[in-house]
Amino acid sequence: MKYTPQVQAPAANPRFVHVFVTGAAGFIGWNLVRLLLVRGHRVSALVHSQADVAKFGKVERVVVGDVVQKQTFENAAKDADAIVHLALPDIQTKYRVAYPTWLEGTRNLLTIAAERGMRAFVHASGAGGTYRHEPGAWIDETTPEVPFTRPTRGRGEADALVRAAKGGNGMRTVILRPNVVYGRGGPFQKYFVDYMRRGRYRDVGGRTNYWGFVHVQDCATAYALAVERAPGGETFLLADDTPLTLREASDVIADAHGFRRPGHVPPIIASLVIGSAGVRLITESFRMRNTKAKERLGWTPAFPSFRDGLRAIVA
Repeated sequence: MKYTPQVQAPAANPRFVHVFVTGAAGFIGWNLVRLLLVRGHRVSALVHSQADVAKFGKVERVVVGDVVQKQTFENAAKDADAIVHLALPDIQTKYRVAYPTWLEGTRNLLTIAAERGMRAFVHASGAGGTYRHEPGAWIDETTPEVPFTRPTRGRGEADALVRAAKGGNGMRTVILRPNVVYGRGGPFQKYFVDYMRRGRYRDVGGRTNYWGFVHVQDCATAYALAVERAPGGETFLLADDTPLTLREASDVIADAHGFRRPGHVPPIIASLVIGSAGVRLITESFRMRNTKAKERLGWTPAFPSFRDGLRAIVA
């Protein structure tokens, strides 16, 4: 099965907009830029290095810079109608580097959006380490938020800035929270497939820690829909229809690629390598409902299960 972007119908009486995308050369950003162009929008992009500029052809402009340095992107966003903020630190980025990106970067972009009277601000967040719930329980947007690690608390502070933001022109602020975004490339390729290929991957925990997976193209579609039609002040969880335990997902990856199924390592041993906070994130159960995204965004995953999506990628 070959994937083709699912170009869902825009909202009634659509007005195509100019979208400024940060982190545009990243895993989700690159897919979103292409999808926005297909859907008829104009796009400007913020990238982190000069080497990324050549990746973009039909966009309005590409600026090299950092969201922490407001002056580097002020002109790039000068006539945009909406911002999609995807400039997220890598999961192994040191906290002292990641924290300013979350806080100062988000604050800078919100200021620009308010000053320019933009219509929408869509913010990338995450579900991991955010919600308080019983082991194995389903979670949705009503589940109490209690970030339990230093990085997830920092990310939560950025989310709070978005929720509190106000701008002219009735600016809509929207937060999207996927758990694991998979596809060819990106963190999924690095931390799952490549580690497994080299025999460095181990399953941590038992068989009860569910994870929410979403194909990168389905994730990009949700961001495009959020720009076009999401109600303001809302948060959406993004996951496919079929949660898997990490053990099940690990076996699916191994089988799809012809690897030996990975072994198991007790959490106390894994903590010597990735720390206790990392182990807690891995062993937490994210059994995520996607009902709100379907009902309020009109979002339908093209790949309703991780098995289907991974099979398409490998094929």
